[in-house]
Amino acid sequence: MHHLLKMILCTVVLLPLFIAAQNGKSKDLPLYQLKLGVFPEENGLEAEVEIKIKTNYFENDTLQLYLNPAAIVHNLQTDPSVKLSIAEMDEARNRIILTLLDKGLEKVTLNMGYSLKIPVDHQVNRITEDWVELNIDSFWLPFIDGFPKFEYEMALQIDSSYTVTTGDQLSKSDANGGWLIVNSIPRLDVSFTAAKKFHTVQGEFVEVYALHSDTKIDSVKIVADNVMHFLNGYIDAPKDFREKRKIVVSPREDVGYSRKNYIVLSDIRNRKAISLAGFLCHEFAHYWFSEANASTKHHWLSESFAEYLSMVFVREVYGLAEYDANIKEKQKRIENDTKVLADYEERPSYLAMYVKGPLILHQFENYLGKEKFKQLINSFVDLNIKTNEELFELIETRFGNEAVLELKRLRAII
Repeated sequence: MHHLLKMILCTVVLLPLFIAAQNGKSKDLPLYQLKLGVFPEENGLEAEVEIKIKTNYFENDTLQLYLNPAAIVHNLQTDPSVKLSIAEMDEARNRIILTLLDKGLEKVTLNMGYSLKIPVDHQVNRITEDWVELNIDSFWLPFIDGFPKFEYEMALQIDSSYTVTTGDQLSKSDANGGWLIVNSIPRLDVSFTAAKKFHTVQGEFVEVYALHSDTKIDSVKIVADNVMHFLNGYIDAPKDFREKRKIVVSPREDVGYSRKNYIVLSDIRNRKAISLAGFLCHEFAHYWFSEANASTKHHWLSESFAEYLSMVFVREVYGLAEYDANIKEKQKRIENDTKVLADYEERPSYLAMYVKGPLILHQFENYLGKEKFKQLINSFVDLNIKTNEELFELIETRFGNEAVLELKRLRAII
């Protein structure tokens, strides 16, 4: 508890900033207020979390949150009119279950205090002396079932030798390793990285951060700016390009991910330029294609559209031969997969979203023509499409019922 007490003392001065940050916050979204201490030499963290949740997020008077099962919880409290319990779920998470006893309650507050060590071989998250990286993958934070977007304010304490970067509002709160992070847009998680030294470079559309000096961040900047130039010409949303995207190149070898304006790449030192460009375009595209519920059949709207837009980029910048090779490779990958996209009633498989979905969009672009398909993409962005039904309605309005039937036909055969 000594670390946690130190952290709380260091962050008490932030309360006025928290109050100021709450101005403009949505009163409907869950609000997380965190005090987090990160201790790289111990591979661990200590957290005090307060979550305010409206009861319309409850289903049948019950709400579940997920937390890493290795977390040692020393404080767990909620309202007197709410029953609270913890249950094992799987290797990755435990369930915190809230049950309403008073159905007239409009909002519930959950307070938690816990410590947690992140394994140094975790696929994505790290707390080591060289590198700190946290996001949803380790369930270091209690996440609400269904993963709705939320607002957050976090007082972070880490050794003063570390620098922090994130896609949200970031400021130093003191000279002793105190930082304040406040979400700039509603988020699905709290994502940030920290290191004792970042190598950085500024581009027209991007800022690039890397741990290793041999990462060739100038090359990353050039490739990323080229991708953003293409997107700026393809998507008619000038305001969405005013803020620079932050790209963090992680030293680990596994997956990358996107949080709209904040992109984390795995180690790309051996990656070819065209592969990096396609990957970056996919991740940048999630700025617009990320609103579908990730637990449902609609999630292909996020992944398939982002992937296909990256394929369009490769076609327009690197040529038709590269695009055709990608199409053939995807067609080969699904030769033995007989389940079509329309058959999914829950979250589609990896092949369905990253391979079949883009092949469907390839065929649908051929049906509409390039210019009308571009209009579809821009209307999708303008209307912030989240479900299949919304997409079908958009297509019928813009291109007629026959176009809807064609997309449904493609979904039923691929």
